[in-house]
Amino acid sequence: MDHGLSLTSLMIVVGIAFLIPVVLHRFNVKFLPVVVAEIIAGIIIGKSGFNLVAADDPYLALLSTLGLIYLMFLSGLEIDFSLLVPKKGRTRNGGGVAGIGLAVSLGAIALAAALAFGLRELGLVDEPYFFAIVITAVSLGVVMPVLKEKRLLSSHIGQAMLFISVVLDLAAMIMLAFYISLRSQDLGSLAQLVLFFAAVYIAYLLIRRFMNRSRGKATEAIRAGTIQIGTRAVFALILFFVVLSETLGVEAILGSFLAGAVVSLMLPNKEFGHKLETFGYGFLIPIFFVMVG
Repeated sequence: MDHGLSLTSLMIVVGIAFLIPVVLHRFNVKFLPVVVAEIIAGIIIGKSGFNLVAADDPYLALLSTLGLIYLMFLSGLEIDFSLLVPKKGRTRNGGGVAGIGLAVSLGAIALAAALAFGLRELGLVDEPYFFAIVITAVSLGVVMPVLKEKRLLSSHIGQAMLFISVVLDLAAMIMLAFYISLRSQDLGSLAQLVLFFAAVYIAYLLIRRFMNRSRGKATEAIRAGTIQIGTRAVFALILFFVVLSETLGVEAILGSFLAGAVVSLMLPNKEFGHKLETFGYGFLIPIFFVMVG
């Protein structure tokens, strides 16, 4: 099938993304998350199935990349930092999200290391360090939409699961950079990662300083819907962090995730967050998951 540069492939993917939740709801399929159904649908319409959509379609490739970037941004935006900082008067369950998350994350890393070295003793793995990193990595891009779909993100258990996924993904990225630096005997990858985190922290301080100086005007402008200045600022921040991460040789999804975390810290406004989610879950993110299939 000649897909060319027409919008036909995009129409098919967007149509599939629209029909999947309708079909799941119509037949009361509750055991299958929407994101998994979208991936399966992508397999069916791709080369492994009816070959209706080309994986290298330029429109779909661009929108799929933007979908992943935006999904990671929303993952950072969903973190409720108020639950991670213990405060006086808070219930025991409310203050234990960070502690539980860190304990489970460290346990998962230790278990992955034990499994990797155990497999090496059995002669099944040659690179136990790399294998441990692979096991440690959790697909935050899949975990977060499922938690969102099950309406768990506002609960303590949902925040704990999200926090665990974030910690494990960040740990995997850091350990991978460290592993590559050791293998190549060059600390360049690790230095780039440290420089990136430092640049993000400096950017956060500058943004917070700007927001404090123009608190009234900036906050009202962001909340108002006249010219959508808040949405423009958010997309500019996402792309700035993504370009910064790519310039420093760091994964772009890490930049978009940290952009979401910065927005969550600066503007804990649920109404504004819902506005940002509508565009992502309504258009870009379903395209990404279908194209994954």
